[in-house]
Amino acid sequence: MSDVDQSKAAIEQQRSNLNRQSKASVNAFNASVNRYNALVDGAKSRQINFNSAIDAYNVEVNSHNNDCVKKYYASDLPDAKKLAGITIE
Repeated sequence: MSDVDQSKAAIEQQRSNLNRQSKASVNAFNASVNRYNALVDGAKSRQINFNSAIDAYNVEVNSHNNDCVKKYYASDLPDAKKLAGITIE
């Protein structure tokens, strides 16, 4: 279970037991909600950064694949064998 999930579960537990007549209890609950929101914001930020890194990687892969694409024909085989040092008989 992630920190975000644990924090959410704790807040749900606190909410059900919250003494709404106690200012200290309400303040403590609100502080927990603020910590949860900060965790969620951090997780979203990390996800955005991760997705950006994936997008940049995919751009590089696509560029590489486009640069390396070559169609080969049967007539290319003798030249390829020569380059590989295979004698054609």
